[in-house]
Amino acid sequence: MSAVADLGCLVCKGPAEIHHIGTHMGGGRDHSRVIPLCAGHHRTGGYRVALHHNKTAWQQIYGTEQELHDQVMRMLRK
Repeated sequence: MSAVADLGCLVCKGPAEIHHIGTHMGGGRDHSRVIPLCAGHHRTGGYRVALHHNKTAWQQIYGTEQELHDQVMRMLRK
């Protein structure tokens, strides 16, 4: 997961935290299915669209979590 976080936020390239895809709060987490997002794009919002704040808007602007995960996997192979 640290290699994923080291990529920086997929949207703004800022310092990233890890977002687990395909999980729900309180459920099990698959640590192989993660994407790097800054706090603003992940959960806090502010002037950004945050994934946890409005998933529908997020997907319209940035793509699905699976599309972003595929992008991360390509980036890690380089």
